[in-house]
Order: sequence, then C-alpha cells, then structure tokens
Amino acid sequence: MDANAQTYCQPSSWLDNSEEWITNVTFAGINNSTGAGATAYSNFSTTVTPGQVTIGTAYTLSVTIAPDANEYVYAFIDWNHNGILDNAGEKYLLASNVSSTGPHTLSITPPATALTGNTRMRIMLDWLDWNYGDPCLEETEYLEFGFGEVEDYTINVQSSSPVVTSVAVATQGGAPATITTNAGTLQMAATVLPATAPQTVTWSIVPGTGTATISAAGLVTAQTNGTVWAKAVSTADVSKKDSLQITLSNQVVPVTSVAVVTQGGAPATITTNAGTLQMAATVLPAAAPQTVTWSIVPGTGTATISAAGLVTAQTNGTVWAKAVSTADVSKKRFFANHLEQPGRSGYQCNGSYTRWSTCRDHNDCRHFANDGNRIASQCNTNGYLEYCSGNRNRNDFCCWFSYGTNKRNSLGKSGFDCRCQ
Repeated sequence: MDANAQTYCQPSSWLDNSEEWITNVTFAGINNSTGAGATAYSNFSTTVTPGQVTIGTAYTLSVTIAPDANEYVYAFIDWNHNGILDNAGEKYLLASNVSSTGPHTLSITPPATALTGNTRMRIMLDWLDWNYGDPCLEETEYLEFGFGEVEDYTINVQSSSPVVTSVAVATQGGAPATITTNAGTLQMAATVLPATAPQTVTWSIVPGTGTATISAAGLVTAQTNGTVWAKAVSTADVSKKDSLQITLSNQVVPVTSVAVVTQGGAPATITTNAGTLQMAATVLPAAAPQTVTWSIVPGTGTATISAAGLVTAQTNGTVWAKAVSTADVSKKRFFANHLEQPGRSGYQCNGSYTRWSTCRDHNDCRHFANDGNRIASQCNTNGYLEYCSGNRNRNDFCCWFSYGTNKRNSLGKSGFDCRCQ
C-alpha cells in the first residue's frame, strides 16, 4: 500500500518546541529549512517534493537543529508500508546527547525488502531522550510532557532496476517521418519511462510496402519506395515497445542481375527463312527498373533484334541476344540463338553465295546452298563433309572441303571450313 494512503500516529500535543526545534532536513533530493513552528508537529509529506531513493543505494540523511542541550535526533522510515514507523530496521539514531546545531548525519541504504513507491519518513528531535525513541511520542506513566519537534516527509522508493512503464518512438528533433532522397537517412529517438529506468532499446525495421535498414543507434536508411515502421523495444522489458511509420520515396533500387530467356520457354532456334523469336529479360531485384537495351552479338550467323527483344534471322549459324540494364550497364546477359535459313547455310560470300564452316554432325547436312550450278556440300554419317562442287571459274565460288582421306583444300588442310576463292 502507498504510504500516503496509510494513517500514521500523530505525536502527542503536549510536546513543546519552544526550547529546541528542527531547522533543516536534507535527504535524497529533500532540502527543507524551517523555523520554530506554531506546533511541535509539522506534516510535509504532501507539501515538500518527495525524495528519490533506489533500493540498495546509500544516501546521506542530514538534520540541523536549534538545540538547547542533551538533544537526541531520530529518523523513522516505514519501508514495509504497514503504518508502523519503528519496526525492525526502520529506526535510525542520528545524534545522541548533543548540544550542537549539526548537521547531524547518517548514511541510510534502503533495504532489499523495502516496498517501492511513496514511503513515510519521520524526523524527531527529543530533549533528554525522554520518549526513548518512540515515533509517536506517546505519554507514559512517568511523563506528561516533553520538549522537541517532529516533521514528516515522503520519499519515493524505486527498485534497483526501475520497472519500465512505456517506450515512445519519435523522429529526432521532430523532423517529418519521411525520406525523400535516394538512400537518404532519418534519425529516430526512443524515450523510456520512467526516466530512471534503463534507456537502452533495440531497434528494428518492420517492412510495410517499402524496405529500409536501421542502425543500433536508430538511424534509418531508405532502400525502396513505400512505408516501413521503425520499432524500438526496451532491453529491460521486451514487452514495452513502440514504432513509428516512415514514408520512403525517390529510391533507386540497384540492379543485381539480368536474366535473358526466350518468351514462354520456346526453343532458342529459328528454322524458317527470316523467322523471328521473341526474347524476354528479367531484371533483379523485381523492384529495380526493368528496362533493358537489346542488341545482337554475331556468332557464326547474323540477325537483327528490335527494341522490344524480337530477333529476326538473316543467315544461318548462331548469334547472341544481349540485354543490358539501362539502370546499370554493367549488368547484362547473353542468350545463344541457332539460326537455320533455307538456301543460306553458314556465312555469306560476296553478298549471294554461302559457306558452312562447322559441320558438327550428319544432321547439319540439311544446310545447303542452291544457286544455279552451285551444289553445296554433303556430310557423311560421321558428320564430316565429303565433297564440294560448283563453278570453280567464278571468283565467288565457295570452296568446301572435308576430313575424308582425299578431301583436302588447296592449302592441304583437312577439317571443315569454307573460303571464298
């Protein structure tokens, strides 16, 4: 129970403070100076700001008096809030049989058993110790009067680890809860109540429609547009937390990679004359700009590609469809396409006649050139060219040769190649 809700004994009215009285009480933030009161009892428990003490921490109680002689100074603190001021461990003697003003001091440490909250403290000045340290100064069968003074105060006892009651999150300096620059930052602040409780918190980001990071000190760095929540959790009590929504705009998402595929997973071949093949590019992450620039890198064939990624075949062979991110030109991807154009196998000679340079297997015999008396090569079952024929008198004749025993070109080299003679 709060001490201010208790009923405490009031010293007997026969106490006389005309000869000696209390002039100052100082303890844990209390510093109250008084003169000789109209009565010998003064209750400052609600009129003087309570002292603040923490269990296990030592504080110095100081009492100054206007003495006569043979004075005794006592303090009583109701640590257990039971309304009794002189239970064991609640009574303190600051001065014994003194005649000086003091200050008379004593170190007091709130015990581990002390209850937290408002607690009654009584200071008593007793001439000749006639009341034997009785906080209520009750009359005895021997005495019907006494000399001295009594003052009551309130002290607020706190746990050695004050209980966290709440956490409040705000922007530092009351700045708007927005980040409008690319990778911009915003400093957050957390207030833990009461002020005497540990103020440390753990920061984290709760994603909304955007993303961001936050440092251990509460500095938010924007990543992608949208909203996020900056969240602070008390380290002393993880059930006490708070968060604040932050709006992010104008963020540029870095491109990490580009992937090129055929649309719909179609085979990467074009087998019709001047046929087309639609390509598709995926830029990662998905929040990054998805636009790319398309181009063709020639291999053994040629083709064109539109701005939308549509490949149109020109000559047989292979080409690479290349996509480059417009946001980061270092991020790109190639995709090989095989081109098979009827009547045009391999490279083109002099603008009209062709050569085939890589007879990989017997299926490649499907590639041929047929223009007048020019008959292209044939392949044996091993996939090698066997012979070539045509009008050798024409300087645009495509010379084919093979791996066969007697099939060598004019340079005496075997294999598969074609040179315009």
